[in-house]
Amino acid sequence: MRLIVVGLIAATATTLRLAAAATTPSSTLRATCSLEAFDAAVEVLSAPAGRLVPSLAAPIKRAARSFYEGLGDPPCPVEWDATSPEPIVVNLGEGSTGTRWLARAVRLLGLRRGFHNDFICHDTPGSRRPRRRCDGRTFDAYDFATDDPVPLLAWTFMKTRPAGLFLLSVRDPRGWVRSRLAHGRKIAVRRVATPCALPGPTVGDEGAVAAYLAYNAWALCAAPKDRLLAFSVFTEIDGDLWRRLDAFLRRHGVNTTRHETVPAIHRKKRRRANGTDAQGGN
Repeated sequence: MRLIVVGLIAATATTLRLAAAATTPSSTLRATCSLEAFDAAVEVLSAPAGRLVPSLAAPIKRAARSFYEGLGDPPCPVEWDATSPEPIVVNLGEGSTGTRWLARAVRLLGLRRGFHNDFICHDTPGSRRPRRRCDGRTFDAYDFATDDPVPLLAWTFMKTRPAGLFLLSVRDPRGWVRSRLAHGRKIAVRRVATPCALPGPTVGDEGAVAAYLAYNAWALCAAPKDRLLAFSVFTEIDGDLWRRLDAFLRRHGVNTTRHETVPAIHRKKRRRANGTDAQGGN
């Protein structure tokens, strides 16, 4: 069974209850997620009980809402037309949100053909060095996928993978920007993933925090709720998260491999789980 894992999105239909409407490939942004549903998704992300991004300040929420509203209601482009019946696991989360942990975790669960931060598709939205065009067949070669350029293709995956499983790895927006900037100028000039891959700031721009939160709220809103798992390695115990990931995959028909080793979250992330997400990490 071929699977593409593109991140952890831990959310259930009972917790989300978001009003995102069913759409077509020519859907507009607000059809994928209305302003009201976007606001609800922000609240889900910041709810203390959800343990996703419980420390979100009101000004950051307002800035994210303003960014999303400012995008207007343009069409959401789909980068390739071909659909695939293959089940895929796609992490919609940006890099520096625990994607290395995720890549190791899914390999231990038996999904070994990994697409992790593989820059083979440089003509995707926001890329700077064209090489060759990615399409649905590109990702059929992998069992799971996470990191660049997947977030920029989020809507395309949602529309062309009707049997897809989606993950959303998240973290505090300020900590995410600090972490990305710590990687140097090559990351600082890279575009922040945005709803429907619409124009937005780079990581080093002033609006990066708001754009990052807006993207995550939109992804939480627009992705199919019954096939979505959102999570944060910064606020969850690794063993609990490992079990949730395993249960999510099994519930949707993925025959995972039982493994005694639970991949440990980096020690810095463990410290942040008991305090604030402040100093970066991958």
